[in-house]
Amino acid sequence: MHKCLTMMLLLAALASPLPGEVVIGVLIDGPWERNDEITHTFEQEILGLTGREFDVTMPAEKQIVGGWTVASVTGGLDRLLADLEVDLVITAGVLGSNEAGHRTSFSKPVIAGWSRAQRDPSPRLRMIYCLVHSTGNARL
Repeated sequence: MHKCLTMMLLLAALASPLPGEVVIGVLIDGPWERNDEITHTFEQEILGLTGREFDVTMPAEKQIVGGWTVASVTGGLDRLLADLEVDLVITAGVLGSNEAGHRTSFSKPVIAGWSRAQRDPSPRLRMIYCLVHSTGNARL
């Protein structure tokens, strides 16, 4: 996972308008009192992993909280993927990760932060945590 994240940050940084700048959008399944704690943990782990080699930001306006429904999470993922200011997307919930895992085309790197594979060891249900696919229209 660490190697995948580092590679994705590197790719996102290379595609950014400013060298080393990476804007991460976060998709959360729904409101929860610990959402801020989770996103802060993601940010601290990413900064620790990259050694501040990149200017990584996770601005509040690029964090979308769904309404605990598939439709709201799908819409949130669509918005983050269409946002030209976002270089990389992290799904921080089961619904968002499941939605990302069922897509076949991405305009930018997506990290699915949760999967059923974490609970079910069946190889059929394992999902790739780092999803990178470009349609050719991507900035990457």
